[in-house]
Amino acid sequence: MFTVATINVAGLRGATITGKGPRTGHGLQEWFAQIRQSGVDVIAFQETKVNADQMLEPLKLLEINPDDFFLQEDQFRKGHAGVGLWINPETITVSAIETPLESHPNSQKYSFSGRWLEAELSNEVTVVSAYFHHAESPTSMSRDRVLIDRNKSEHSMNSKHFFMDASFARIRELLKTRKHLIVMGDINIAHHDLDLKNFKGNKTKAGFLPEERAWLDLLLHESDLEQIKKTYSYNPDFDYHPPQVEQFDQGFLDMHDVSRELWGPQTSRYTWWTNMGHAFDNDAGWRIDYQFVDAALAQSVISSDVHKQTSFLTRFSDHAPLVNIYKI
Repeated sequence: MFTVATINVAGLRGATITGKGPRTGHGLQEWFAQIRQSGVDVIAFQETKVNADQMLEPLKLLEINPDDFFLQEDQFRKGHAGVGLWINPETITVSAIETPLESHPNSQKYSFSGRWLEAELSNEVTVVSAYFHHAESPTSMSRDRVLIDRNKSEHSMNSKHFFMDASFARIRELLKTRKHLIVMGDINIAHHDLDLKNFKGNKTKAGFLPEERAWLDLLLHESDLEQIKKTYSYNPDFDYHPPQVEQFDQGFLDMHDVSRELWGPQTSRYTWWTNMGHAFDNDAGWRIDYQFVDAALAQSVISSDVHKQTSFLTRFSDHAPLVNIYKI
């Protein structure tokens, strides 16, 4: 068995040292101890928000040897984004670690907020911890309810599309050169209506825009390719032309969203809930955390589960872990 988890911790230090519910004393430690005891092999972390020195204290609390934790910091904004991989040294070994998108030509130009960290493992599986930033749409508002500047919002969304393009190009390379592949993390896109509670009210909101969802159609071989390209090319709701990219002319990638395939087309399960209102208590969430796998590995998945915390006060992040078990 091969157990793999992904979790956006919304800050590794906050999730372990103070937690999101300090009155209860709960934090990431409790969940990590439980899943480690159950036999997890790999955990992908997103939004670590730490540099190499800052990660030592939370790793000590988690009883993780720093040699078993691999960190990719945000190269543009200190304390922002960042991803990590913990590889269980008792069950698996690491053959190679790579960060191929850090040197991408668009990385500097668009200040990629996304991160991409790969590990090639001894069981012939390559795992990726990926973070795709939320981005801004022209309908986005600041905290004081003022519309975000159009140029700023377009730059933010363009940056996400360019990062998607670079990521998909890398996926194509890995599918050709590696036996098995798991790309997991916070994609910040809800794919279908089933993947968020209030889908009608979010049709023009970042994270559920048709041009964003077109990327997942391409990844998973859904819909007609020409229709997908058309959907990506223009959003009439606010007169937005996404940037020209290469991947929509390269054909489908044929990856698999194994959680949806296991749960079926009628089941809504979410991985993120806003802190506003009573979204967590009412389960008014979004499914934006995924494990995408190659076709062969998709045949071996046994289970997919969201480890939602028992209450708002005991959760350590606004996301919940997604845990999959594969028979390999």
